[in-house]
Amino acid sequence: MVLYSGLAENDDAGDMVNLAEAAMKKGYQVNIFLCGNGVYISRSKSASRPDNSISESLVSYLEAYKVGERLKDLARMGANIASLSLNEHARGIDALPLQKGLRNGNIAHTFCDFLLGSDVFLVFGH
Repeated sequence: MVLYSGLAENDDAGDMVNLAEAAMKKGYQVNIFLCGNGVYISRSKSASRPDNSISESLVSYLEAYKVGERLKDLARMGANIASLSLNEHARGIDALPLQKGLRNGNIAHTFCDFLLGSDVFLVFGH
């Protein structure tokens, strides 16, 4: 599976995690490659939230869509999850720690290995 979308763009991250969980529960091996804005879910913490005009109810709503903990659960279940280092660097998040069980990846090796080792290839995002 490849995820291009971030959390706030649409439901792609949550849908991908739901499908990955269901596939793993059925005994399938799952590979997840995060790229584009999808790399934002690879990190275990983010910069502190400054005072802004976002209401607390909207923040609570957005927080519910964060799937980082569920990614760690997938990794514990045996999913291979990698995040594109180039995109992390471009978005300024490469210095933040990765979620436990995830790894950095690249197109030449990680993505190609996932692609060539998969029977089904799904892309989430735009």
